[in-house]
Amino acid sequence: KELTPHELLVQKTRKLGMAAAQAQRLTQTWLRTKGMRRPISPEEERAYFRRNPDRMHRVAARSQDVLATARTVILPSNVFPDTVTVDRTKVTITQRTFFWSADVVSLRIEDILNVSTSFGPFFGSLTISTRVMNSTDHFIITGFWKWDAIRLKRIIQGYMIAVHNGIDSFELSTPRLIRKLNELGSEPSGKD
Repeated sequence: KELTPHELLVQKTRKLGMAAAQAQRLTQTWLRTKGMRRPISPEEERAYFRRNPDRMHRVAARSQDVLATARTVILPSNVFPDTVTVDRTKVTITQRTFFWSADVVSLRIEDILNVSTSFGPFFGSLTISTRVMNSTDHFIITGFWKWDAIRLKRIIQGYMIAVHNGIDSFELSTPRLIRKLNELGSEPSGKD
């Protein structure tokens, strides 16, 4: 018996669906054997946070802990002060360009490659190099007081060292974390 075009299309669609389902099963099996975890479904995520209700709130609250902040000095060459803020998850650079306007960039600590300072007797600058691919791969903020630039460098560098060595700092109190990051970020000779 000859099949009608509709029956032929239905038959081909079923074969294609069975091949796709088999490919999906094989892919899931392969991912499980290679140690890959499957994506968490929304139901599993809600169940996790029902079992651990405080974890999300603690992480959100701790991520807002400010470890260091500094504002540039207002000078004739720098009328609009810039600000650098370091918290438990990121470094935020706010560069003011005019009244009530600013460029704000947030960099995850994991994405920072290097931080350096240059300073004279009174003022210093901070250079932050990042792995993020955009129009700028490093940020230079000038006009800090010398000690503010050194303090920011120590905190950021200490945090970079901690993160790259897999040190979990979540449970440390903020004052203790700041002390430890200062120790990690200091130069051995003490001459930052």
